Amino acid sequence: MKHDYTPEQALRKLIEKLTSADAELLAQVLAAVNAGKDVQEVERTGRKQSRFYRHTVQYSPEEALQVALEVLRAHFIEQPLFRNVCHDNMKKTSLGTGGDSRSSFWDSKKEPVAPEAAGAEKAIEIELQTETEIIPGGTPLTQRRQETLTLARASDAELTEQQGNFDQLQALVDFTEK
Repeated sequence: MKHDYTPEQALRKLIEKLTSADAELLAQVLAAVNAGKDVQEVERTGRKQSRFYRHTVQYSPEEALQVALEVLRAHFIEQPLFRNVCHDNMKKTSLGTGGDSRSSFWDSKKEPVAPEAAGAEKAIEIELQTETEIIPGGTPLTQRRQETLTLARASDAELTEQQGNFDQLQALVDFTEK
């Protein structure tokens, strides 16, 4: 597709937009793009001998743009789909204990928890700061971190909108000849 801009200009514009919109997403995109790609090289050491080695080289602007798009797809489409699958799986389960008489001596010291029924939507949280962390939560290294992350279900309308947005973005950066 013919554009009035190059892949490098498109990548720079994308980075510029992310800089003003979302610092965490920008960091993810930059980390992926700056990681480069692994290539295998051949070095001729003699008439019939060759040495093979691998090293990392930077992406071309076209490849870097595609890597950036893969990060955006993962962030806006794939991760919400994973969250929804997690919610679907948790909805099928029953959580908690009913405090029945069959509990062991060790469990009897705990307060019974009302079970959440199978088929009911459940709140899902991921513990980010665990009890086994060596560095306590109040230190400068960890003071701004959340303790838990709530995983909300993405609506079908939101996923459809994000897929449409991504399709439009992908069309804007399609540099293949047709």
